[in-house]
Amino acid sequence: MAGETVIADRYRLDRAPLGVGGMGTVWGALDQTLARRVAVKLVKSPDEELTRRFLRECRITAEMHHPGVPAVYDIGTHDGSPYLVMEFVDGRTVADLIAEEEGLPVGWAAAVAAQACAVLALAHRRRRVHRDLKPSNLMIRPDGSVKVLDFGLAGALEPADLTRITSTGQQLGTPAYMAPEQFKGEPVSPQTDLYALGCVLFEMLAGRPPYTGSQWQIMQGHTGRRPPRLHSPRGDVPAELRDLVYALLAKKPQDRPSGAGEVYTRLVPFLRDLGPLADAVRPAQGDPLRLYASIVARVGVAAAVPDTTAVEVPQAEGNGAPEPSNQGAGGEASPRKIELRYARDEARTLARHDRFTEATQTLWTAVEAAAAADGPDDPEVLSGRLQLAELLFEGADYAAAASEFRAVCAALSGRHGPDRELAFMCRSQEAACQAALGAVDEAIDLLTALIADEERVLGPDDDRTLAARLQLGRLLADTGDDRAFGVLSDLRGDLLRWRGADHPDVRTVEELLAGPHPHDP
Repeated sequence: MAGETVIADRYRLDRAPLGVGGMGTVWGALDQTLARRVAVKLVKSPDEELTRRFLRECRITAEMHHPGVPAVYDIGTHDGSPYLVMEFVDGRTVADLIAEEEGLPVGWAAAVAAQACAVLALAHRRRRVHRDLKPSNLMIRPDGSVKVLDFGLAGALEPADLTRITSTGQQLGTPAYMAPEQFKGEPVSPQTDLYALGCVLFEMLAGRPPYTGSQWQIMQGHTGRRPPRLHSPRGDVPAELRDLVYALLAKKPQDRPSGAGEVYTRLVPFLRDLGPLADAVRPAQGDPLRLYASIVARVGVAAAVPDTTAVEVPQAEGNGAPEPSNQGAGGEASPRKIELRYARDEARTLARHDRFTEATQTLWTAVEAAAAADGPDDPEVLSGRLQLAELLFEGADYAAAASEFRAVCAALSGRHGPDRELAFMCRSQEAACQAALGAVDEAIDLLTALIADEERVLGPDDDRTLAARLQLGRLLADTGDDRAFGVLSDLRGDLLRWRGADHPDVRTVEELLAGPHPHDP
């Protein structure tokens, strides 16, 4: 663009762009309304496919609320081409620092990779795969914080999309950092991003990518050759860090670490000697953002304790010793459990905004990962599965909810015996699901058996037993079953005797009895 350009009568672009990418051009600009620096990304041509991918990037970046992702401010169209306005990141790319410094010190390499893991953990929880993680997409700011850029290829493309993009010659990723499955056209997964992170970490330590040469030689390296020996010009790389890099560079996705959370945990011990880095990074003491972040970190540690507001899964009876827990040294929870706790919090937030599909997908992924790592009967896994069942019910996916409540009940019964209150609750909820699905006879059978067991274990006058009887009476009345009058009449008498005439359930039962029923003349 020649001369001064103003977009939407608001964003005055700099005279020269910041960079040119595969999808468009990025410009620094002044937001004249708010008097702040912003970055504006413009699609370089109004090509339909390019525009569609660009809009996908806008949506994905906007939903990634994370300090490690530039914030999205605005979107629009200029001269027929869409544009994205986002946070201006003042800093240097990791690619530039590697070129200037011939690699990074171990501490800084680990710090950059760990921050990238924090962003990937969120993206993967949202079922997004970045696909193009590389040093030029990692921006490090003067305070040492890292931003992950360019989610233009993120997400799982449909096969038709893949064919269309490939046929137009647009590469899905950058060869030097692409996983073997990307070269082979196989499905991508979170482990695809972890492979790219391994390539980036290798380059930060060694000063060069693991495989170099022509595109063909690079592809042959990724798909068929073992990674070269990792040696840093600054000195030997710790054996544990070298092992992590090689694990990330495993050819098969299933041989790589289980998730970004695990990689983050393994990187933390190497976060040391984080002094000034070239002229780009000079962490300042007393910086307000650092003061804020330090408190957030402490809150995060406090939040990593078990969720005491969740439904408690009872421990097995016996000698009173706590059950074994799959935790790390020092009593720290395993990476999968920590991810599960964060996923449960996120699922609650999504559900509060009626985003039940996203909530259940988020929690389901974390539950499955934790179950694989810590066992399907682990107390925290069971608590997560119970929350998942409740979310499925709230989201009106009654068939899936019924199956999940039944599975949790079976696991609890196998672990602690069938006469636990939590197992009773699961049975009650399964009956509600069956009733919502129209399987009335099955729901009635479930409730009848449940009431018998609750009367035996909890007693006939327990609130939970009475609630199950009311649930049965309501179901019978709603379906016009001639047993409703007898069930509700007996319940009314017991409520009056045990709870008194002022109890709210008495009025509910009387209203049900007053409604139409087979005994009306």
